[in-house]
Amino acid sequence: SVAYLCCSLEIVTAVTRQDGFFEVQTQAATYRASNVILAIGKLGNPRHLTIPGAESEHVEYRLKDPRAYNGKDIMVVGDGDSAAEVALALAEQNRVTIFSRRTGFFRMNDALQSQVNQKLESKEMTVYFSADLERIEPDVAYLLVGDHQVPVKAQHIFVKIGAEMPRGFLEQCGVTFASQDPEALPLLDAHYQSVVPGMFLVGSVGGKDLI
Repeated sequence: SVAYLCCSLEIVTAVTRQDGFFEVQTQAATYRASNVILAIGKLGNPRHLTIPGAESEHVEYRLKDPRAYNGKDIMVVGDGDSAAEVALALAEQNRVTIFSRRTGFFRMNDALQSQVNQKLESKEMTVYFSADLERIEPDVAYLLVGDHQVPVKAQHIFVKIGAEMPRGFLEQCGVTFASQDPEALPLLDAHYQSVVPGMFLVGSVGGKDLI
């Protein structure tokens, strides 16, 4: 039998192997299965800022509805595809600032980078390169650009700096990682099976962008 727990909206709390079968425990019930496929992704574990002010209410990690923002000063933290998508979605109706620690947007795909560049050329978006976020205060964020501190108006801050592997949960399930390095991936065979026989990891949780 197959149980699609993501569809039944049950949060899985543990996966253990007992007598040749898996017991999948959720907040609602316990299921038995001969095989388990973990395809939970990483979006539920976004990387968080650790600078002063990072816990402020106006710092968010997900853009739910771009239409809810109009005429606001907004900063987007990140220089990859997700950051570009957020910045572009908000730039039409708001004053958006985006920055990169690098000298350019090397992590964006070509299509998104082209759109961002168009916004920069038309001055519909502001960018700082070789910059880092130093601290956050109400309505303002302080960037360190070279040796200079630059205050930037920011009524809302959206953080898109990637996500962490849910390593703790995976290790509780018996999954082994290649090393203790935070960026290490789970050990999988050619069929995406972990060191636990019958437990498979697919998608980003297994280190692959696509299933």
